[in-house]
Amino acid sequence: MNAKLAAKRESPATDELWTVRGEDGATFGPATLASLQAWARDGRLAPTHRISANGSDWIAAPQLPALAMDWIVEVAPGTFYGPIHRQALDELIRDGALQPDACCFNRAVPEAAAAAAAREAEQAALAGQLAALRDRFGRSSAELEGQVRQLTAECDQLRGELAAKDLELEAERQELRAAVTRLQAELAKSRAAGVALEKQVAQGERRDQELTAARTRLAECEARLAQEDTQARTSQAALEARLVEAQQAQRESERVLLAERAAQADQARELKRLAEAVGTLRRRQDSARQLLRQAGELIADDAARGGVVIEDGLAVAEPEGTPPPRGPISLDQLEAQARREIHRLSQQGGSVFGKRR
Repeated sequence: MNAKLAAKRESPATDELWTVRGEDGATFGPATLASLQAWARDGRLAPTHRISANGSDWIAAPQLPALAMDWIVEVAPGTFYGPIHRQALDELIRDGALQPDACCFNRAVPEAAAAAAAREAEQAALAGQLAALRDRFGRSSAELEGQVRQLTAECDQLRGELAAKDLELEAERQELRAAVTRLQAELAKSRAAGVALEKQVAQGERRDQELTAARTRLAECEARLAQEDTQARTSQAALEARLVEAQQAQRESERVLLAERAAQADQARELKRLAEAVGTLRRRQDSARQLLRQAGELIADDAARGGVVIEDGLAVAEPEGTPPPRGPISLDQLEAQARREIHRLSQQGGSVFGKRR
């Protein structure tokens, strides 16, 4: 039975249905091998899960080679987690569950491959840090914009509240004025009624007291209104100062972003200039090689006709019956012969390029 189970782990059938069992005994499935592989890549298949193809023989999920759960990570000094899939490990690093510099190794590879995997993990961690910096910059910009919008909304809300307070105070002033007018009318009526009626006089005195109290309340309301106006102006000035600071921070962020874009554009232009220089050098090299090849062909033609030999840097007529030179000619010898041939032809009034045409 163990041999049969080991053979099934080594080469599982793709159409076989598998059942997954957790630590708590809960089971999931049935699922195909492709689904198990997708769960392993997503990290939904943990090292503690057990799987079975027949419901009776269970093995740990990392024991199935087709799931590629071979990576182990050191979550704390001396504490390891795994084995899990490589993509699941990268997802844990991106989500912040693991530190980007966490030690990771593959249990199925030798030390050299483990070192290469560590370097790849380090590169992935650096890429994650770069992405985190970019996300942090984007979030900072978004937060600044949100603060600006929030401050603007607070300013509008305070202006609306101040306008509502002004309307309320104006309504109170009108009511107090109306009350004063009514009290003055009653006072005049009571004085006109006659001094003889003491009750009416007392009533008039009471009305005078009420009028005084109303004037006192009016003065208190006016003082409270002035205090609230002062507080509103102070709050508005503070909000405007915060708005100016937020706008300055936003402009500074935009300036930094423009500087980075300009640096990237300069780098792209420098790379383009270097590529053009390399292309020019290659074209010059190809042209020189073509000239050397043409000169070699001319020298070979003249040597085959037995008309030219090279002596002391000059081309002279070769006597008849002289056998051609044996053995290969080096590139330096060919270049020297080409220069001598060009010199000879130039003395005879011709040119190499003219003869080739």
